[in-house]
Amino acid sequence: MLDRFRRFLSETAPPEVTIRETLTIVALLDCKFDGPSNQRTRLLMREFARIGDDQVQVIIMHKGIQRSPVETPDPALPNLKTVPYGTDIRPLYNGRVIMWTDAPEFAGTLATAHPNLVVYDDREKGINSAEDAAMHKLADLVFSYDLDTLAHPKISFISSTADGAAKALLTIQKSPNRKPPRQ
Repeated sequence: MLDRFRRFLSETAPPEVTIRETLTIVALLDCKFDGPSNQRTRLLMREFARIGDDQVQVIIMHKGIQRSPVETPDPALPNLKTVPYGTDIRPLYNGRVIMWTDAPEFAGTLATAHPNLVVYDDREKGINSAEDAAMHKLADLVFSYDLDTLAHPKISFISSTADGAAKALLTIQKSPNRKPPRQ
């Protein structure tokens, strides 16, 4: 296992990211923004906002209580916003809309949201339930922080670092949009 990890690290150089299109990344969290289970998602979203500068808008929807409908938790990252559930965020969309979640219970919500791309960050380590299976089927991209889940052909490893965020942004930009729903 350790040899496999060393080989993986040696084959992956830190990617440079050029943002080719304006993106809005909407992260759906199953608890408060600053909850301990959201540490990886918070880190990746902050890195997306940092790397993307003014071309990547990051909106984090969560169950926490806020003073106002839209807040900027980090003044150094004005393109990173947090909003509580129930907030209409469509006016904040700019460019291609990417829906990101690490919670499989959002499969039903994302199936009807019609974003350009659905990303599932699999923190459950593979398909362990009907919700996981539905999320894996629905997602256009599946990322994992666990090398053991890479046996599944749809899963890509991204670390919880700036390099992992850069790799995820590159993968998102290379991925085609979902087919729109039939009218």
